[in-house]
Amino acid sequence: MMDTEALIARFAAEGAKKPLPHPLAIAGKWLALLAVYFVVMTLVTGFRSDIATKWAQPFYLMELAGMLATAITAAIAASFLALPDVGGRSWLKFVPLIPIMIYGILLMESIASGNAMPLIECIQMQRYDCLLTIIFFSIAPAIFMFITIQHAAPTRCCWAGSMAGLSASSLGYVLLRLIDTDDNPSELIIWHLIPVMLVTMVGMVAGKLYFRNSALA
Repeated sequence: MMDTEALIARFAAEGAKKPLPHPLAIAGKWLALLAVYFVVMTLVTGFRSDIATKWAQPFYLMELAGMLATAITAAIAASFLALPDVGGRSWLKFVPLIPIMIYGILLMESIASGNAMPLIECIQMQRYDCLLTIIFFSIAPAIFMFITIQHAAPTRCCWAGSMAGLSASSLGYVLLRLIDTDDNPSELIIWHLIPVMLVTMVGMVAGKLYFRNSALA
């Protein structure tokens, strides 16, 4: 957590500021831009060749819905965490973890039931292209969120950064699943879900360094 005395000293030196928009207004702006970004990227990349068949598969729809829910709730959580007092809703940071954990458990159950390739074999496939694609899709949304959060002077820097990273990477996950035809549960965990967690962790570290330094500047 940021040095409280340093934060108070900064506010005192800068004087009164225009009140920040309500966190839901910030989240709404983010989500609107994410929606535009989503549409543009799908138009550029196109859909997977079997998309018509996948729309009829409940598990695929549940997967996309779960990751979209993660992206949306993480964006809302990040908008509240951007405020110094978190808007009195610090519990929001746990909400995005619910859909992604449920989805992860379902994937693990599929692997345990023998409906997937062995994890070691999946790792040996070295699908780094999936990792890099999720990172690529996450960059622009994450940068935009970080810039907005920076101006709000968050005190929970790690949580704010991690929620921004989780929102951006969850959207990247959905985009990848709309163009990539690999549906094996093992691949989805190793080369799709774990990269989301890695981006989230990078967001946490970046939030601690970037937000703290910018607030104390």
